[in-house]
Amino acid sequence: MKNKLALIVAVVLGLIAVYGMHSYINRVESKVQETHRTVGVAVAKGYIRAGTIIQPAMLKPEGKEISEGAVTADHVPVTDQSRLLVGQVINRSVEADEPILVSYVRQPIEKLDVRLEPGERAIALRVDAITGVAGNLAPGARIDIIGTFPLSPSGPAAGARPAGAGAASNHTMLLLPNVKVIAVDSRVRDEEYTAVTGTRSRNYSSVTIAVTPSEATALIYAQQLGTLTMALRPPADTATGGFDVVNRIQADREKRLRERGPIEPLIRQPPASSNP
Repeated sequence: MKNKLALIVAVVLGLIAVYGMHSYINRVESKVQETHRTVGVAVAKGYIRAGTIIQPAMLKPEGKEISEGAVTADHVPVTDQSRLLVGQVINRSVEADEPILVSYVRQPIEKLDVRLEPGERAIALRVDAITGVAGNLAPGARIDIIGTFPLSPSGPAAGARPAGAGAASNHTMLLLPNVKVIAVDSRVRDEEYTAVTGTRSRNYSSVTIAVTPSEATALIYAQQLGTLTMALRPPADTATGGFDVVNRIQADREKRLRERGPIEPLIRQPPASSNP
């Protein structure tokens, strides 16, 4: 009887040991599987130099499998590489098969004051679709600033607008040529693409320019008096002239308006006939 009881106890203990060992093995296998589970991330197909715009052919379509435990928020899933990387400028060089991280295409924040030369000041001017060159201004552009102001006659008739002059009694003149645009709204870079949407925004309501303190004072005052219009310049055109003829024409026109008074009608009425 005792031998039979001892045998039953031994069998039960054996089953418990087998169950415990089986559970232990399962736990170890689960940990091993978790450790060796991989995720596909975006990698370079070949060497990419810093400053290059990433093209689809520069990325491995299948990506690279790395351990799930090694993946960070900075890695780009291979399924998102076209959306997050293509069209972006990479800010550091990478080798072939090296992961391209989000931080590699995220541009550092640049302060506006570092774009100013000694003696310059930054001021913002209001613009709209017309005065802002229809959304075609970008940081780094060069512009001419043209002002349009109501004409204020001088002399005996000062304060009285010439009859019939109407909207013609305005003065348009070049205020500042070859001015540097350093920001458009809050953007200080000519990079308006976003990694998430891939869209480009052309809407803005202000441009920030670099001018001297005296120029800043004049422009702020001028914008209170009239309308400032931006004229976009070619990058290679650094001349500051070109508006002398326009200014002479305007000066002559103002002189005629003051001296002649009302503008004569362009079409004269025939004299009334004296015959009945």
